[in-house]
Amino acid sequence: VEESNLDRQYYFFDQIGRLKVNALRENIHKIDPSIKVEAINLKLKSGSMEEPFKEVDVVIEALDNAETKASFIEEILLKLPDKPLIAASGVAGYWRSREDKNFENGQFISLL
Repeated sequence: VEESNLDRQYYFFDQIGRLKVNALRENIHKIDPSIKVEAINLKLKSGSMEEPFKEVDVVIEALDNAETKASFIEEILLKLPDKPLIAASGVAGYWRSREDKNFENGQFISLL
């Protein structure tokens, strides 16, 4: 977690320097301790990005790199077509969006 994340991502000042997956898991448990969250910190590899997500109920995309994000979404939609996918579309740090837009199409929900 970096300080620049605090105004547009769900993290807190005392979480700066921590892995995002662990900080977000902690924040989700503060909202609802009964939610089961498995935080996995790994590098995704093109062609097998779906592997860690085969047994989960819902895939939530939270990638920072636009190219990796696009590849990940494409692979999940193609290789796990029955798996719900929630993705967030950022603006690569160039602009702070203050207007929420949602798009839902079957298995895929995009939050802009």
